[in-house]
Amino acid sequence: MARLLASLPGYVYTTSDEGLWVQLYVGNSARVTLPGGGSVGVELTCGLPWDGTVNLRLTPAEPREFSVFLPVPGWAGEVTVRVGEEEVTPERRSGYLVLTRTWQPGDEVRLDFAMPVRLIGTHPRVAAGHQRVALTRGPLVYCIEQADHADVAVADLRVAGDEIWRPEFAADLLGGVVTLRTTAGALKVTGDEPLHRPYVPAEQPPSVPAEITAVPYYAWANREAGPMRVFLPLLP
Repeated sequence: MARLLASLPGYVYTTSDEGLWVQLYVGNSARVTLPGGGSVGVELTCGLPWDGTVNLRLTPAEPREFSVFLPVPGWAGEVTVRVGEEEVTPERRSGYLVLTRTWQPGDEVRLDFAMPVRLIGTHPRVAAGHQRVALTRGPLVYCIEQADHADVAVADLRVAGDEIWRPEFAADLLGGVVTLRTTAGALKVTGDEPLHRPYVPAEQPPSVPAEITAVPYYAWANREAGPMRVFLPLLP
């Protein structure tokens, strides 16, 4: 922890002959020395991980031309960029948005990243992940806990892969989190099902509609003991 905190400024911002590089979207304020002399005050606020808004306020000691490099995370969808009230189309270079201009004290940059719910699979040779998908939104991985599914066992939940997931902010849950909800399916299992039975190709197991609620993986096991699943099986 001591080493991380001491090194954090260098993880958030770096510089090059071209200008200022933002490396991490974390709320902070700093003053960064620019190559060739002079400095720029930086104030960054963002809505991550719940929404994709990033606001950057720049205060150079005097008007000065340089480039600002802003990373585009791998999880991000479309991004809208504004400088002040003007929507702009920055250059894209190796995973960064590049804004080059003469910056005035108080200039503000706003990024709006789309944060679609994404289904993530595994390599075909990973047997444990075969025909299963995990849920992600923005920088977070989600999981399914039994605590949110009183009427169905987590082990029976299935998804088709084309569900529409609804992000919903729950202020009173787990300190305030965005949950993901959808209507999918659950296997219809009776108590007398045999452990093994003859395999029938293309047989569709009986299923019933089920409401699914996913919570951020980092927050699991904070309510009650029970099953949890990250990778959900796909319906045939």
